[in-house]
Amino acid sequence: MKIAVISSEKQFEIERIKEEALKRKHEVFVFFPDSLKAGINLEKKFDLVLFRALKGQSLQGKALALSLFSSGTKIVDEKLVLMLGKNKFTNYFSFFKAGLNIPKTFFLNEKTIHSLPFSSSDWVVLKDIEGKRGENVFKIKFSEIHSFLSSLKGNYLIQNFIPFEKELRVFVIGGKAIGAFEKKSVHWKKNIALNSNGVLFKLTKEISDIAVKASKSASIEISGVDLAFYNGKWFVLETNRSPKFKAFESITGINAAEKIVKYLEKKAGRF
Repeated sequence: MKIAVISSEKQFEIERIKEEALKRKHEVFVFFPDSLKAGINLEKKFDLVLFRALKGQSLQGKALALSLFSSGTKIVDEKLVLMLGKNKFTNYFSFFKAGLNIPKTFFLNEKTIHSLPFSSSDWVVLKDIEGKRGENVFKIKFSEIHSFLSSLKGNYLIQNFIPFEKELRVFVIGGKAIGAFEKKSVHWKKNIALNSNGVLFKLTKEISDIAVKASKSASIEISGVDLAFYNGKWFVLETNRSPKFKAFESITGINAAEKIVKYLEKKAGRF
């Protein structure tokens, strides 16, 4: 099987996928989105195209995904084609619609700021709608929101700050949770990309069901789902479309790259 990987970043995860694919007698070729043109005949060369990170090149990446998908080429994730407008805010709406617990979440701009249900003493969290890996996420007092808003670039959402007791990363592939770890940090942001640590967490049926439901509601095939626990309830914080898994493999001992390759084989109808 010939697999193309399109990514705006060089990643450890891509090398791992290549490594496991080679073991299974597949070929893998990696491209940057801006090195290709929408409409290029990749469909004649590859059995499946996997889209990884598209930061800074999302429009080009989505155009390629649409071109490939329209020609009949299998792609992962199909979300790039089926729901082009998806972002953090629309994902939260999908979680809520699916009956999952989420922090109170609102779109933030100069017009909505006057109707937000927060008091001046409340702590709130601001998140860049297109942000990743804990970047452009801020915790402030709501009384500071006016001065802070003027310094923001891009689109943001605002949430009530919740002092979570526990946070998890659950890895979901093809509608199945394969493993999880708990994030450990003294900082309120517990992203592994921000140097948090992780310890093995044994999956329960409840956690698996929530993570799978969150992934499906956001239309993500390969997903890193962030869950958090507070006051007896699990909350969904994020579903990451192109999750890194170096820490996941190290902490859990699970070969995520192999499981991804096996899913790609199934998606392409080869095994």
